Amino acid sequence: MAHILQTPLGSLLAQISSTQCAVVLVQKLDRGHDRFIEELICAFQIAVLSEELIIIHTAYGLIAYSVGMFLTGVLCIMTENRGMLSNPVSTIHLHTREDRLSEVAKMVVSISAQIFAAVVGGRYVIWMWSTELLNSEMTKEYTSKICQSELQVPMMIGLLVEAVTTFICRIVQHRDDRHTGGVVSVALTGVLCHLAARPLTGGYRNPSLAFGASYSCSGHDNYEFFAVYLAGPILAGYLVGQYGDDIWWHLTGHEVHRRPLVDHRGEPSHYSRLSPRENAQSHHSQPSRHGHHHHNYHLPLQQLSSLT
Repeated sequence: MAHILQTPLGSLLAQISSTQCAVVLVQKLDRGHDRFIEELICAFQIAVLSEELIIIHTAYGLIAYSVGMFLTGVLCIMTENRGMLSNPVSTIHLHTREDRLSEVAKMVVSISAQIFAAVVGGRYVIWMWSTELLNSEMTKEYTSKICQSELQVPMMIGLLVEAVTTFICRIVQHRDDRHTGGVVSVALTGVLCHLAARPLTGGYRNPSLAFGASYSCSGHDNYEFFAVYLAGPILAGYLVGQYGDDIWWHLTGHEVHRRPLVDHRGEPSHYSRLSPRENAQSHHSQPSRHGHHHHNYHLPLQQLSSLT
């Protein structure tokens, strides 16, 4: 067992298990500020898994890396569907979609916490693989390499690449599909966008991951970093949150069926603008912005649990 844990795959599985157990433990405690702690753990988890996947790529190749990216994407989407966010783009997207952009202080605290947790997660993986306990020939190159910027194109092109790939991923996710097919399509879109952008910018689409992995790297200045990895994705998240419903209406002729965000207890998430009473009545037909009627469906806790 110890030998398995010393391999990149074993370490990845151990990190998934330990961080998921931490989230469940915090949920069981059910204290007043558990949502904030959950988000910190989730942001830490995604950063750790992203760094572990780099080692997976070095050890096992592109196919294993892509499969790991897909599974990490599924985990991230299911986490977001419970109202726990690890990506500043998701925070902007949801606050815009729910008409809550006025909550500036809340967004700043949430985004700052996500970035902090991601930076800690990235440093944790580097420290862990540099210890004698887990060090191996496959990871010595990873832990000893000099950090170089992944921005391989001019700043404006990089900004455009990050913005467009983020926009594509968020517009697919904007449909709010929480059934298995929707989760798979969003995760697959994320993998394809990442692989397409990786040779150009690294394909982060997540400012917190970019901070954790490459902020201190040589090869770009602060202005370039903030423009490409912060402004580009956040602009895309805002545009999808503001115009996503209209975009889907023009593409398909159908309304986006909005399901209220719920937490692990089946209660409205603090990111949902619906009150508990409104959430209970959300199955009734409501007029849409285009004059039609559509339904908001409450997602049962049992159905959420079945995804895991």
